[in-house]
Amino acid sequence: MVSLRSFGVISNLDRSAVEEWLNSGHVHRNEAADGSATICLNSLLDHLTGDNPAERGTARANKETI
Repeated sequence: MVSLRSFGVISNLDRSAVEEWLNSGHVHRNEAADGSATICLNSLLDHLTGDNPAERGTARANKETI
């Protein structure tokens, strides 16, 4: 998880685009214990690279059975 407040420090992505992704559910958000918003880095990277976690899990399962 990455703090939404410090997100601009680690990324050059447009904040409005990220907020749109968060609102659409493509990128996951959570609330930290202190009440601050955090972003799931895995879902953000999956969205940016076009990876589908369901397909990735299937590919991993297929490799294990081969």
